[in-house]
Amino acid sequence: MCETIHLTVLGLWLGSLVMTGAAAAVLFPTMKQMSPTLGQYAAYTGEHWRIAAGKPASMLFDICDGLQLICGMVACVSLLTLMFFVRVRVRRPVMMIRIGSLGLAMTALGYQLFFLSPGMRTNLVAFWIAAEAGKNELAEKFRAAFDAAHPTASAALSTSA
Repeated sequence: MCETIHLTVLGLWLGSLVMTGAAAAVLFPTMKQMSPTLGQYAAYTGEHWRIAAGKPASMLFDICDGLQLICGMVACVSLLTLMFFVRVRVRRPVMMIRIGSLGLAMTALGYQLFFLSPGMRTNLVAFWIAAEAGKNELAEKFRAAFDAAHPTASAALSTSA
């Protein structure tokens, strides 16, 4: 039972990462191709497709972050249960790989959730607010700061996967 829970949450974790990435990979090019103009951001002279795609993508990544956190915690608890209560031999190579892999994934998740994402979220929201107010230079400053952190966020998500 514990093994089933462990593997199920790992699968859900991976699935949420893959589907969120796939959704973003479809959403952004589609919006760019459509080249929308957003009435709420009429005074913003930048690319409106970034906002049109970014708002729903941001919600998807927030949901994915929540799922990752829950799955990561359940995966850790179920692995510890296997080790200490079910008495699965920890010295087996497969268990050592499992422990190391989960540790790496949790480290990447912790870095992403607690160090990287808060700054990215701040820059993203500031970009949206400045763009809505027509403060184009300020909006571009926040967008550039968000974009600068994007490769690191992608690497953290890939490491978790």
